[in-house]
Amino acid sequence: MIDRVLARHTGFTEAALDFIRHDDIKDRMGRDAESDGDEGEE
Repeated sequence: MIDRVLARHTGFTEAALDFIRHDDIKDRMGRDAESDGDEGEE
């Protein structure tokens, strides 16, 4: 995976790489949940 290659070159630890990968997923999931609400209804 490209993430591992870049992490090796930037000196990221396995924990830092794990945080970056999972934080992005949580952020996208949070945005999707917010947009599923009462959007457009007034």
